[in-house]
Amino acid sequence: MDFCPFTLAELRELESRLVQEIKRREQHELMRARLQIIEIARNIGLPLRDILGMPSRGNRTGPPLGSKVGAKFRHPHQPDLTWSGRGRQPIWLREALAEGISWQELSIVQIPV
Repeated sequence: MDFCPFTLAELRELESRLVQEIKRREQHELMRARLQIIEIARNIGLPLRDILGMPSRGNRTGPPLGSKVGAKFRHPHQPDLTWSGRGRQPIWLREALAEGISWQELSIVQIPV
């Protein structure tokens, strides 16, 4: 294709449209490939996990994915406010520590000293 007759603005517009079309087609091809893989798994009667070499849920160690973790810390005056010890510290916990309350006092399970 000869691009000489195009202006710079037209070439940039063409580039933008090409990038969008390439992304659209990549998504389409990805979806087609996924459907083909699922169909192959169905035809041979194997779970998709086995074909992809992923461990089955029974072979995993540890808690199930997405399982909740019990609370380890509780607000001293509002027992409904708890924290599991994972993720960002809640504001109430930071405020309690800033006021001089110890981790031991906030702990639901007693921490050995």
